[in-house]
Amino acid sequence: MQRFLKQLFNLLVFKMLPQIWHYSGLAYIAAKASSSENKEHHPTLPIWLLGLYLGLFGMATQYYETRLNRFESILNIYVSQLGTSARTNTFLGLALHQKYELPIEPDFRDPWRTIKTLIFKAEAMNQDQSHAKKIRRISDIISRFKGVLGCEYKPEELGFDNCEVANLTTANLSRADLSQANLRKTILLAVDLTKANLNQADMSMANLMMSDLSRANLSEANLYKANLAQATIQGTDLTNANLKGANLLGVKLLNCEQLKSAKFWQSTYRDDSLACGASIPKEK
Repeated sequence: MQRFLKQLFNLLVFKMLPQIWHYSGLAYIAAKASSSENKEHHPTLPIWLLGLYLGLFGMATQYYETRLNRFESILNIYVSQLGTSARTNTFLGLALHQKYELPIEPDFRDPWRTIKTLIFKAEAMNQDQSHAKKIRRISDIISRFKGVLGCEYKPEELGFDNCEVANLTTANLSRADLSQANLRKTILLAVDLTKANLNQADMSMANLMMSDLSRANLSEANLYKANLAQATIQGTDLTNANLKGANLLGVKLLNCEQLKSAKFWQSTYRDDSLACGASIPKEK
């Protein structure tokens, strides 16, 4: 074994290293740096390839940084608007900004990734996991305003019919902390609420159609007359949630055990497969 290792070491040191020195371009650089008049020709292709790659990487980085700076500028505008009377309309802009088209961030250690930054069309951030932190950042901004996303009035109060609410259509609020949030009448169409904390949130008459509530915590949430049609409710915690008059038609992956853990579940509009031993109200 020791003999083999010794032979391998000699091969690397005395055979391969001189070849690497010669063909990598290091010998050419050393010859240029030396005052020696040695006319020996040395290969320079690796040096040219390195120079070409450095140029491509610089172009890819500049392209990515330009798009990223634009993303940050638009986000800053939205954040500044959250402190104004235009706040309600700004939430939809934030939700759509999660789909901002941003190229892949180049990596000097990954030539193929760098090339993809230049030749592939920038995709929406929600289609690329490498942008997950940026999407979560916008989600956290929205969550900080959870107390004012919905109608300031309750369903039984005057002004409820005409109040302004946030439109968060297609937003990614996965894992968001929306506990005790005011989401009354809020538009939450096709929103990703997987693993979100909605404990004690007030979603009276909110529109959650086609949203994904998989493994979300809706315990003690108020879903009075909420529209959950075609929503995904796999593994969702509905313990003591108020489902009085809620629309559950076409919901996906909801079972009777989950349903019965909620309050007033018998009054929900639901498919025959979710009768769960109780009569189903007729649609008005």
